[in-house]
Amino acid sequence: MYHTDTPYQKHKTGIRIQRWGALTLWLCGVTLGYGQSADHDFRVQEQALDANRVAPIVVSPDHVTTLLFPRPIAAVVGYGMTSDPAGEDGWIQYAHPADSGMLTLRVLKSDLKAAYMTVLVGDDLYNFELANDPERAALSVKLVDRQVREEAPAKEVTPKQVRDARPVYDPEKLHTLLRLAADGPVMRQSAPDLYQGYECREVANVSDYGEVVATVKEIHRFPVDDAVVLSGDVQNKGAKAISFNPAAVTVAAGDREYPAAFVDCAGTVNPGQTIKFGLVAQGDLDGGRAHLAARNNFRVLLPDFRSNGGEDARKEPAMPKASVKRKPGRRPHRQLASPQASSPPKAAAQPRWQWPWRRGRRDDNPQAKAN
Repeated sequence: MYHTDTPYQKHKTGIRIQRWGALTLWLCGVTLGYGQSADHDFRVQEQALDANRVAPIVVSPDHVTTLLFPRPIAAVVGYGMTSDPAGEDGWIQYAHPADSGMLTLRVLKSDLKAAYMTVLVGDDLYNFELANDPERAALSVKLVDRQVREEAPAKEVTPKQVRDARPVYDPEKLHTLLRLAADGPVMRQSAPDLYQGYECREVANVSDYGEVVATVKEIHRFPVDDAVVLSGDVQNKGAKAISFNPAAVTVAAGDREYPAAFVDCAGTVNPGQTIKFGLVAQGDLDGGRAHLAARNNFRVLLPDFRSNGGEDARKEPAMPKASVKRKPGRRPHRQLASPQASSPPKAAAQPRWQWPWRRGRRDDNPQAKAN
C-alpha cells in the first residue's frame, strides 16, 4: 500500500538528505583535502601541520601507521596510549626513535572508535584525532610545516627581457672572466658581486698525444655568465718544436666537445718546454646556455699541430662513436677524439665549426691557405 507523504514527513526527509549530503562532502574533504588527489594512493598521505586545529589520522589494528614530522619530536601524550611493546592495556601503541621525527601508531583495541593524541615538536603542540578504520587507514603520513604564501600574479616577459637574460658573448667580457679566475683568491673577498655562485676546484685532467701533453689543472665556473674557465699547461716532450692555432682549441666535457670562446696561449712550444694556457668556454653551440657544472671531467683538445719539419706531429686516433641522446631541434655535437682509442680508417676531412664572427677569415680557411 502506498501513502502520500505529509508536509511534516517531507520536511523530515529533506533534513535527512541534507545531513547525509553534508556528511558525504565532509568525508570527501577528509580523503582528498590533505594533499591527496584521485591519482594518488590514499594510504600514502601528506598533511600540513597546523597548531590551531585537530588533524585527523586514520589508523588500523591490522598494520602500523608511520608519521614523519619535519623536526625531532620532544614528547607524545594521549589518554589510552602506551609505548610498552608487550602492553595490551592501552588503546593505541606508539613508538618513537630518539632524536627523530618518526612516530609509529597501531590500534590495540579493535572496537576503538577514536582517540586523541598531542605531540610536542620544538615549542609547538600539535593535536590529532586518531580514527580506527581499517578500510581507510594510512600506511604513512608525511607532515610538513604550514606555509602561507600569496601567489604573485604572472608577469608578462617582453622579448627585450628575454634577450637581456641571455649570456653576453663579448671578447672583453671573456677576457675579464679569465682575469677574475686568475685573481679569485684575492678579488673574491673584495668584490663578492663579481663572484656570485662562483665555483673552483683543482684537477689533473690529462690529454696525452704522445710527445705532447695538455693538462687542465684548475676549473672555474661563473654561472651568471654560463662560463667555465680552464687553466693548465701544454708540455712538449719531443725533440722538435710544435705549433698549432690556439683559436682552434676545443674543450671536452664527458663525450661532448665545445669550442673555446677565448684562448690565452702561445701557438708554439719548443722542445722540452712547458707553457701555460687559459681559456673560456661559454654557452652552447646553438647560442643558448650550456649549464656545464664544475664537477665535469673537462679536458683540452689541441688542434692538428705540426713540428718545425712540416710533418703532422699529432698522433691522435678517433674515438669510437657513442650513443648520445639529443633533444629535437638542437644542433648535434661533434664526436670527440681520444688519444687512447684504436685508430680506425681515416675519413675525409670535414670543415671545422667556427664562431660566426670568424667565418670567412683567410687564416681559418684551409682552401684559402692552399691557394
